[in-house]
Amino acid sequence: MKPNRIILKGYYGAGNIGDDLLMISAYKILKELFPEDKIYVDTKSGYYKILIPDAVKFTESKINSSDLIFYGGGGLFFDFQKGDIKHLLLNSAVNLLNIKRFIYLFSWVRPKIKQEHEQKIISFGLGVGPYPYSSKKYIRHLVLFNKMEFISVRDEMSHSILRKAGVPAFIHTDLVFNREAFPFFKEIEQQKEKKDGKPSIGIILRDWRFEENNISKYIQFYNENKDKFDIQFLVFNPTNDTGIIEQLKNSKISPILYNPRDLIPFLQIMKTQDIIITQRAHGAIIANQLNVPAICIGIEPKLKNVHRMLPNSTLYLDKDFDLNDLNIILVDKKKIDALRKATKSDAENNYKKVLQLKRDLSNFLNTNLKK
Repeated sequence: MKPNRIILKGYYGAGNIGDDLLMISAYKILKELFPEDKIYVDTKSGYYKILIPDAVKFTESKINSSDLIFYGGGGLFFDFQKGDIKHLLLNSAVNLLNIKRFIYLFSWVRPKIKQEHEQKIISFGLGVGPYPYSSKKYIRHLVLFNKMEFISVRDEMSHSILRKAGVPAFIHTDLVFNREAFPFFKEIEQQKEKKDGKPSIGIILRDWRFEENNISKYIQFYNENKDKFDIQFLVFNPTNDTGIIEQLKNSKISPILYNPRDLIPFLQIMKTQDIIITQRAHGAIIANQLNVPAICIGIEPKLKNVHRMLPNSTLYLDKDFDLNDLNIILVDKKKIDALRKATKSDAENNYKKVLQLKRDLSNFLNTNLKK
């Protein structure tokens, strides 16, 4: 049966460039699959119209039984907060039994856990985890995954978490590697390379409330190297990264803030960097699409996963890296040139995975949904 509405859900509209690009990519994938249908986007803000003008904002709280719901990419399901002994035992039981058996056995204790759904729920390009062993969200998220009829995750860690709980899923890659959704990447990537002057270094930090990510170290690096390098701090999410902005400004450093209305100029600044140092996963992914290598700083497991997606054009440093080690990398022009040359092959490998995702999703819809 033809769906009443096609609803795209994600962490959209919060002013984060990574999530904005995920929204664009997910939307365009759905338009390929449903060219005659309106796509309703569940977003926090009205600026989505700047990025996807023909989309419709989903404004109703009620979802009808004939609606088709898509979760379109990104790290939507995770938990960094430890829970209690009860949740530790429950989570252990899920992993021993798998989620289907757990729901069946546990439903007599908590009937709500067996709530049925009438809508078809599909996810693609999803990031899952991490979860502490005692996470209070883990079971709730697994119950939702169990309701999904098609799941595509973007990395091996996500796939492993679902596999351990008995939830079947495809593994593909991040949706920002969907080059067909972003013609402006190619245009920016071809802009004239900078040939002279000091090496340019872009630094992308994140206000990370779960543990100290040592912003002062990056300020120290800036003060010690600003005569040697042209260093720019790029803020991906000015709404949430207010602490970083304040610390930088208190240190007489003016960061460059992302604004959805100035997407292209922000990407053009990223393109001028010789290398990106990033605490954000999409810092490395977007840099790759602009033919710029990156150093992933492991403030959370997601950064290691992105390095694995881009093994030849990124480097990985633990969050407690030594500044001397960073300096050794940055002055090694041959190493940085080798990383840059590998960006296109890494991008191509991930683009092929996006194409496979489109095929797998299309096959599933053609088999299971009569349009």
